[in-house]
Amino acid sequence: MELSNWYIGVTNRYNGVRFVVLEEGLEHIFTDLKKNWKIYIVKKNNDNEIWTKEVLKYDSDKEIITTEINNYKLGQPYNELQLTNLKSYFS
Repeated sequence: MELSNWYIGVTNRYNGVRFVVLEEGLEHIFTDLKKNWKIYIVKKNNDNEIWTKEVLKYDSDKEIITTEINNYKLGQPYNELQLTNLKSYFS
């Protein structure tokens, strides 16, 4: 399944704080302290946000694997910051 117009969502492993990262400013929080954050791919469907299960792996072919062992191909992101942040998280 290919996801397009996707963006990153994160959840804190310890206190449950959850947010999406659409613009610059918050990415250092989850890329610098990776062990504290779970990362997700989020897609907007009408007015609802659909979150994948936690992303466990990302590869250079723009494919992700989630905790339910679902594979997704990533299409065009919401903006280029999304791909930059995803690569940073998994580097």
